[in-house]
Formats: sequence, C-alpha cells, structure tokens
Amino acid sequence: MIPAFRYNLLCVNDNIPPQITEYKNEEIDDNMLHQVQRLFAHLELSTRSDYNPLGFTFAFKELEGGPTNISE
Repeated sequence: MIPAFRYNLLCVNDNIPPQITEYKNEEIDDNMLHQVQRLFAHLELSTRSDYNPLGFTFAFKELEGGPTNISE
C-alpha cells in the first residue's frame, strides 16, 4: 500500500550470495531479505492472488533456530 517503501525494499542489495538449502524437496534461499523481496515482487508483478510462503517461513527462524511452522 506504500509504493515508495515497496520500491526501496525491492532495490536493496545486501551483496550476499544466495544461501541455497534443500527443505521439503525444494531449494530455498535461506536469507530473510531475499525472501521478503521475493514475496513483495510476487505480489507486485503476479496476476495471482496467492503466494506460497514456504521460502519466507524457512528463512524466518524461530527462537531455537528452526524454520517457522507454517501450520501454526
């Protein structure tokens, strides 16, 4: 809803290469910024109204360091 925020978030470059990890038979980049950018880009550019949050919840760690449970 705030185009300037969305645009600036998508323009951020942290100069960290993707940290690809296999999780549930998917290759996921374990970098929170990259996952938030993917989510925002999908919502901005896709005609679909849904987004699979698996990569985002994997990168968003619980206090113990494990991926967030998307069933909760």
